Amino acid sequence: MSFQKPDTDIIIAGGGLVGLTLALALSGTKNRPTNLDITLVDPTDPEIVKADSRAFSISASSKNLLEALDIWDTLADNAQPVSEIEITDTKLSEEIRPVLLHFDNETEDGEPAAYIIESGLLRSALFQATKNFTSIQFQPPGRITGFETSGQSITATLDNNKTLSGKLLVACDGRASALRQKAGIKTVEWKSKQTGITATISHSLPHNGRAIQHFLPAGPFAMLPLTGNRTSLVWTEKQNVAQEVMLYDDERFLAEVQKRANIDLGDLSLENRPSFFPLSMNIARDYVKERFALVGDSAHGMHWVAGQGLNFGFRDVAVLAELVIKTQRLGLDIGNANVLQDYQRWRRFDSFTFTASMAALNSLFSHDNFATRAVRDIGLQATNQIPALKKFFIKEATGLSGELPRLLKGERL
Repeated sequence: MSFQKPDTDIIIAGGGLVGLTLALALSGTKNRPTNLDITLVDPTDPEIVKADSRAFSISASSKNLLEALDIWDTLADNAQPVSEIEITDTKLSEEIRPVLLHFDNETEDGEPAAYIIESGLLRSALFQATKNFTSIQFQPPGRITGFETSGQSITATLDNNKTLSGKLLVACDGRASALRQKAGIKTVEWKSKQTGITATISHSLPHNGRAIQHFLPAGPFAMLPLTGNRTSLVWTEKQNVAQEVMLYDDERFLAEVQKRANIDLGDLSLENRPSFFPLSMNIARDYVKERFALVGDSAHGMHWVAGQGLNFGFRDVAVLAELVIKTQRLGLDIGNANVLQDYQRWRRFDSFTFTASMAALNSLFSHDNFATRAVRDIGLQATNQIPALKKFFIKEATGLSGELPRLLKGERL
């Protein structure tokens, strides 16, 4: 029986931030390309960047990855360093919100531990970078409706009834991943009655690079500094209240923002209409099947209380790319079970423990009874008095602890 060469080496389902980054990581650099053929399948036209009110926290390790992929220089002018983080825990009606926990947001080398970048700018930079590689191809907008493995290949069926074969299929199609379901991979889920509200506001006074997280009874209200006198809001609210907020005009919306912000940023204005997202958390019980892997939100849909969802997706990218490229350079099958099991062992425990801890944290801060509030406030204040513990938390948030893949250390593959 003759072996038929697959149409491509790697099929990536999902052309969002994680899918694009994975394609670039698997391609190497312009000076040292891997020559892996990569095909992305997404239901949207990759040339079109939709308006998006979200912004993302880019950890120090994620910055290292973007530097190693020659992308950071195009983002640097639009990346706002986070100089400090303040955390409060009060009722909405309380006029004074004392800072219970404060972090100087620096790595051990004195560099910013995180940057805030707007979603659209990051998406554009990643897509433009794919144009440097003829080995990265985009299918016409569409979806993968099914797949099956046979020997040394996996064949995906597209919604136009065409097929596409490769050595490995990677699902980067989000927390409601249809491909994860088709693979028969179960998830552990945490239900939520909360809605996420995002918006970008401009203000007349500077934020000085300060990020603020107010833990309110309805959920966290975060203010993330953007370049210029601008701030990205991440407002968690009860579903019934969020439905009311959808009807607010700009003036009413900004008045509610000011009530929750409890900080003087001067005159406020909305740069865009707010966006609303249902909140949930889940994590896949398995990250891999035969010639199939989950990456990013399809593997672990995290609550945004810590703003680490994209960073954990980048960690997945760094690990899988390193394992696949190493295998390719040895002349071995890049989709073999050993590669995928190594990926799962490296990533699943880290993701599971973090997702579970964020679920617990969100639950803890959603309780508003006096005893619970007193205990957690004592805990926050105690942490604030222990510099070594605060440094530990910052290092964990940077993604620079534990066994690191090379890209997260800024090393090229």
